[in-house]
Amino acid sequence: MKTLIRLRSQPALKELVILGITADRTPNAAMAFISAHPVSYPILTDPGLVVAKERYAAFMIPLSLLIDRNGVISKIYYGQKEWLRPSLQQQLTEHIANRAR
Repeated sequence: MKTLIRLRSQPALKELVILGITADRTPNAAMAFISAHPVSYPILTDPGLVVAKERYAAFMIPLSLLIDRNGVISKIYYGQKEWLRPSLQQQLTEHIANRAR
């Protein structure tokens, strides 16, 4: 989560929108997590990943989906990632550039 916050500050990724999803089953658990791990991007709730499983076939967390403006998944990342690695930043930059065309 910390690298996602830092990732947003990269000039080439200014169009990148990050949304977090909490899978906690109760609002209190979700609020406790958000309070303990504050972030600068919106956090949505999906108790038990019901929507994520149905819409995006999510089966584990963490899971990161690269979704274009039309809701089409172009890349799925399983597990934790070091988003500040140059290779991952390049993939994200290319995604944004390709979608802008």
